[in-house]
Amino acid sequence: MVKVYALIPRRPDVAVEKFHSHWRDVHAPLATRITTIRRYVQSHALRSAPAGLPEAEYEGIAEVWFDDLATAAGMGDDPNYINGAGADEPNFIDQSRLSFMFCDEQVLQRGPVLSADTPEVKVMLLLASPQSDSPWPPAVLADAALALPGIEGLSIALSTGDLYQADQPFDAVVELSWPSMAAYDSAWCSAPGEELARVLAAETALSSSAGMVTEPFRVIWP
Repeated sequence: MVKVYALIPRRPDVAVEKFHSHWRDVHAPLATRITTIRRYVQSHALRSAPAGLPEAEYEGIAEVWFDDLATAAGMGDDPNYINGAGADEPNFIDQSRLSFMFCDEQVLQRGPVLSADTPEVKVMLLLASPQSDSPWPPAVLADAALALPGIEGLSIALSTGDLYQADQPFDAVVELSWPSMAAYDSAWCSAPGEELARVLAAETALSSSAGMVTEPFRVIWP
């Protein structure tokens, strides 16, 4: 499958609480009308990410899975989108700063089977590649992430080849998940957390990257 990330900035005149309640309670049911979507998760921002990454300018990230790239690219022409979720977006999203990434997701640690309402805290690392001829992201980044205490899930999504969008703000999305905020806090305050911060500083264009801690809301889920 192809995974699409929608990096969603809040409309400035919409309060934070209103943004999240509208996205969850109004927008989500509209998205369920789009029959080509296989999975849809709203990752709601809780706080900025650690490890020296700049704070993301987004209030949330939509994660949407499709069967293939053609289907993903064609969603904008789907009447179920145009007349539903698409028409609702201007009500709470700053569309002038809305960005998309079309990615190939590599799941490196799948973790436990999640139901629609399983608690989860997910870190989203939005990473920019340094100007280098070396393969990226390096294996050392995944190794450092997998060493974090209590980590339950790890995936790296890359925009490559036909999936790469010339105007996209980042080159990769790294997702790391824990069962609770306490487990997340413990992991990032540990020695492996400090090592991951060092790896990110050494291997990414840190000033052009960003991060956020989120709570997933699974709207369309197996």
